[in-house]
Amino acid sequence: MPSLTVKHKLADFLLVLKQLPGQVWILLVLHMLDGFSYFAISTNLTIYLTTNFDVDDVTAGVYYGIWGALLVAFGIPTGFLIDRLGIKTSMIVGAVFNAISRTIFALSDNLEIALAALFIGTTIGAGFFISVVHVALNRYTENDQRHSSVGFALLYTFMNIGAIAAMIGTDIALDMTLFFEGYRLLFVMGAAASIISLVIVVVFPAKNTGGTPEPEPDEPVTLGACCRIMMEGDFWRLIGLNVFCIGVRSMFRHWETLLPKWLTRVYPGVHYGTLLSLNPILIILSTPIIGSLTQHVKYVYWILVIGTLFSALSPIPPWFWITESTAPIVLSICIFTLLGEAVYSPKHGQITLERSPKGKKGIYSGLIPIPYFAGNIFSGLFSGWLLDTYCPELDYGSEELLSNTTLSGSFSTEAEWDPMRAYQCSKVWGWILASAITSPILLTIFYRVLNKKETVEQSYSRFREEAEMDEFSDEH
Repeated sequence: MPSLTVKHKLADFLLVLKQLPGQVWILLVLHMLDGFSYFAISTNLTIYLTTNFDVDDVTAGVYYGIWGALLVAFGIPTGFLIDRLGIKTSMIVGAVFNAISRTIFALSDNLEIALAALFIGTTIGAGFFISVVHVALNRYTENDQRHSSVGFALLYTFMNIGAIAAMIGTDIALDMTLFFEGYRLLFVMGAAASIISLVIVVVFPAKNTGGTPEPEPDEPVTLGACCRIMMEGDFWRLIGLNVFCIGVRSMFRHWETLLPKWLTRVYPGVHYGTLLSLNPILIILSTPIIGSLTQHVKYVYWILVIGTLFSALSPIPPWFWITESTAPIVLSICIFTLLGEAVYSPKHGQITLERSPKGKKGIYSGLIPIPYFAGNIFSGLFSGWLLDTYCPELDYGSEELLSNTTLSGSFSTEAEWDPMRAYQCSKVWGWILASAITSPILLTIFYRVLNKKETVEQSYSRFREEAEMDEFSDEH
């Protein structure tokens, strides 16, 4: 009987895939290409600035923090403009900014010009492009819950496929020369992906040609609507939720700003891109499984708390386990991904969507990430300070020892593993754990503040609806 159930679910999943509107598949490809371009820069930005432009650790971390903060800042107004410009126009605007700015960043030998393209062009492009992909997917699937669920799951999967390609591509690019060398070769490939996205967007069909009816767009955003949202309790609860999650979500920033440099300084000659790719690989494999295991859990909030707790505890292996092997980092990534991110990240998105009122999801999606503006700046500065204090660049190794790559882009294996240096560098993980553990602690302490109290009638009605949905699922 269980095998028949699995077979039935597989057949139903394949049927949903077949019924998805054509635009959804285009959006998935666009998100994958954009994921490759974004992660190619984000994973290597600080080490690239230090290696190619001789920027110190703290300054490189600050630059990364400013970039991350601007990504959030530009996402707020562009989220509002999407409702006015429409999906097609918004996608073209975002794709144009991405293609031009990423090309300039990849080819520039001038730090000021590269930073201008990074801070202005890529942030405006991402503000439009990422937001419009999510809004478009919601509009093309919102009339069918199955289409929406599968669509957003695939969106996350395709983004991680792009991330895997970027991270493994880092190691490949640093070992070869193809018109360009090293990190520049990788960034040129990212710019090419953005140009391909622009071509796809230009021919993107704005009308829905799939099996779901064309939904009505959200109401236009006005200043009055924004002011009214500021008076809503659910809005401030979501803001509070994101504030308390800053500690654990900052760990994503540490993987990008701190971990590449830390790995090359502790494990000379390491191919860090392959190690980092373990996270998106595990996410793709584990998220559907964990999602199915927790889909009937009534208290989603506590799943969020448990996931953030395991994520916060994941720095323990590299903090205490000093070895010439990269096993502590591999174990840390596995704990962070399988027991942390795969558990809490989908639930965080679920809570945000469920508590955003219908017709206001565009405004909410633009305003809710505001706390991450400050969080990104803090993460970049904190990562730079940790590296400079506990795991600095060795003077006698110059730029080659910093990244264990030659300036032509090939890995160097001349340096040897130093247990005393590894012990000193391991201290950064204690600080990261201390900052991340604040999230599950605060989420637990302020549970009653962040969760709207239900009346007896509302609680009874919600559980009746869930029971009916479970019964429907069992029957079908």
